Amino acid sequence: EILLECVRMGLLMTLEGIEASRRAGGRVIDQLRACMEAYGHVVTQPFGMCVIRVGDQEVPEASRLELRRQKSLIDQAFRRLVAAGVAEGSLLPCDPKLTAFTIAGGLSWIGRWYQPGGELSGEDVVRQSVTTLLHGVVAPATASAPGRRRAPQARS
Repeated sequence: EILLECVRMGLLMTLEGIEASRRAGGRVIDQLRACMEAYGHVVTQPFGMCVIRVGDQEVPEASRLELRRQKSLIDQAFRRLVAAGVAEGSLLPCDPKLTAFTIAGGLSWIGRWYQPGGELSGEDVVRQSVTTLLHGVVAPATASAPGRRRAPQARS
């Protein structure tokens, strides 16, 4: 029961963060970033880590449906934002379901490996993870083409 309540609190914190981001308004991409940051901050905290580390099969069957419903609300919020971002033109065309799974999966995994007191703060980890998920790891098109090396700089 204690573990179940910790999971519930983590899910509630996540949903509240997502709702606050949505209410803040602004461009969809800004709302998506804020939701991703809210989710990331929750998974770096003890209650959020419970959500990530505890599977549905580990809670009593009577509570399983409620937890799945709350997790579905988080998933649906990300899907809506992704679809709206595509419509707005701030996101590349994509499958909102797959993209929402990728975002949530990437952020959720932080709760498995993040160690408070480590080299990076939770804030740093979340910021860098959100940036990577939103912008990827490939350099902008202005960078040199793959396989090509830049010409060495002349020395004076």
